[in-house]
Amino acid sequence: MIPVLLMIEDSTDILDLNEAVIDRFFEGKIRILKCLSIAEAKGIIFDTGKEIDVILLDINLPDGNGLNLLPEIRGRSNASVIVLSAKNTKEDIIKGLSQGGDDYISKPYDLDELCVRVMAAIRRKKKEVDILRGGRLKIDTNTLSAYLDGENLSLTPKEFSILMIFLENEGKTLSTEFIYEEIWKRPMIGDSLALQKHISNLKSKLERSDFMAITNLRSRGYVFEISQNFFTK
Repeated sequence: MIPVLLMIEDSTDILDLNEAVIDRFFEGKIRILKCLSIAEAKGIIFDTGKEIDVILLDINLPDGNGLNLLPEIRGRSNASVIVLSAKNTKEDIIKGLSQGGDDYISKPYDLDELCVRVMAAIRRKKKEVDILRGGRLKIDTNTLSAYLDGENLSLTPKEFSILMIFLENEGKTLSTEFIYEEIWKRPMIGDSLALQKHISNLKSKLERSDFMAITNLRSRGYVFEISQNFFTK
């Protein structure tokens, strides 16, 4: 099944250019949907939300702020949302991510980078689907629950959020600051003890597994890894 990309942008010229470049980058093996407003986007999301893998969301739209569309997206789709904006201050980026964006690209952007970001989002989505179908770990995003070999891990909301971040970034070294800001949606100012406690508790609950490991790399952060026998029944 080819991935589906929805582009929400108020400029037809930008839409057409992005479509041409992304379609060429994926060698035509991607379905691209386009719209120019929040109202139009809502119609597409209502009809095909579950099929969409990635959304490119412009903030400045003719009928409002694109970020106001995020609750609608989250209610009807599991798509990764890449926010596009000419606003590029740290506060703007934090706001875009804290309101539900998965990635943030400042305008003007390099088209090659845009294609790579879309590809990375699709890859993360595919990996998440593969993980959730693996049989040994089941994720219920509605109840914020995780089941290992059928047994409820009894995760707290913070532990569940940390696990999802690890799953989405498996094999990558994540700094304490990155994880903290993803969870608490604010900069970490010297207070990492709460995060360390949550990660320690999560690690203890995962230790019953022989295929998941959280490693603390001193002064660098944490890395979450899934072993080769993850998909072994």
